[in-house]
Amino acid sequence: MQPLRIVALHGFRQDGDLFANKVGSIVDDLVQSGVAAKVVFPTAPYSAASVDQTLAPNDIERSWYPTTHMSHDRDIGLSDRALAAIQQAATDAGVEAFDVALGFSQGSLAAIAVANVATASDARVPPALQRVRALVLVGCPLTDENAVALPVRSMPVLHVAGEADAVVPLSDSLDTASHFDAATIFTHPGGHSIPRNHTALVTIQSFLERVQVPIDGDAFLAAVDEELQLIEAMFGDSLERLPSANAASVTFKLTIACEDDP
Repeated sequence: MQPLRIVALHGFRQDGDLFANKVGSIVDDLVQSGVAAKVVFPTAPYSAASVDQTLAPNDIERSWYPTTHMSHDRDIGLSDRALAAIQQAATDAGVEAFDVALGFSQGSLAAIAVANVATASDARVPPALQRVRALVLVGCPLTDENAVALPVRSMPVLHVAGEADAVVPLSDSLDTASHFDAATIFTHPGGHSIPRNHTALVTIQSFLERVQVPIDGDAFLAAVDEELQLIEAMFGDSLERLPSANAASVTFKLTIACEDDP
């Protein structure tokens, strides 16, 4: 089975190397648990200091957007410069095209923007972004529904949100999750971070494995139903199946409140 190609987009005041160091152990745990994946960590093109004048200039703290004055709740589109940075990282890593866009904080807005680009009928779409078909959004800020392209709203999406997040309130992440038809929601008791406890890893692993093998028609429904039955057995009433207007899809929402492992 071909590994999933994942582009991991860091948050504001981070860069690709710092983000890789922060989540590298999580990636290792997922690989050891059987997830076949290649993860690429591009660095945003804009200096955070040029965006926020209160910050001291440096080469490490970066931003996916050129200004803090953008209305991110409505306009999350990435500049050509930002898209080029992602394409260059893919080229350098030998990745032809990504399957999944993962984003943390500001990077989760950029991940939605990447998915918007991937579904656009535009010859200028960078090759690396033409096959993105799923999202993992961690600590995603509040986003207006109109900022999410219609085709993206039906993508498989895993939302990870902290109940004690002081940067992005849990309610904002949940409101953004409501814009997606196929959202899996995982809540944890921590703050603005990617949790590493066992339940979080199982949820992320299950989501990525579901994305890894695209199946059509009745086989898709059977595979999803089998997956849901497995998750229901693990999490019981925390899993809610939602009605779907599309007979060829299954929509569900999973909300889990968990405690960190000792």
